[in-house]
Amino acid sequence: MWKKSIGETVDGDTYGKPVPADPLKGAEHHFESPSRFTATMRDEDGKPVIFVFKRNGLNWKLADIRLPL
Repeated sequence: MWKKSIGETVDGDTYGKPVPADPLKGAEHHFESPSRFTATMRDEDGKPVIFVFKRNGLNWKLADIRLPL
């Protein structure tokens, strides 16, 4: 409802669907192998938080989250 009230919709219409969330927007990403993909985000201190995805058939699943020490 909040996104609709401030106009963050797919087509700009108040009654349209809200813009979908993009949690990995701005992430550095690369393939480590054909079945392993990583996305790196930075926390407030600039330390890396790494999300590791593994392929399961045609789907990708989150397999690991590497937090800074």
